[in-house]
Amino acid sequence: MGILPFTATTVGKSGSTGMRPHVLIVEDNFLLSECLVDIVQDDLFAEALTATCVSVALGIIPDHIVLAFLDIEVEDGKTYPAARKLMANNIPFIFVSGNEPASLPDDLKETPFLSKPVDPARLIRLAKELSAAFA
Repeated sequence: MGILPFTATTVGKSGSTGMRPHVLIVEDNFLLSECLVDIVQDDLFAEALTATCVSVALGIIPDHIVLAFLDIEVEDGKTYPAARKLMANNIPFIFVSGNEPASLPDDLKETPFLSKPVDPARLIRLAKELSAAFA
């Protein structure tokens, strides 16, 4: 458990490598995580750093992260501590969850929220709105 094997530098569509923005994905469902990794790499042209639990995610933030996708409930609890650390570091994030938005604590209620199943086009559009790295 912990980090899924999607953190290697990849070659972009243009065939070039180099420093690309990093997007943190905190998701404990392997298939959903893999789908989000594909979106990050293929549509946002970014590196995906994945974690299946909050404790690992907290160790990654703010390590060159420009955006994060957070499921709410993962292996070791709710991702609220990661969300708060992202906020403290001025890193935008999106909750991508099967939970209800109304269940969010008051300090996180203004956070962008997409319910599963997520429309990839909507996720990409919101990611581009939140982070200048994808403008």
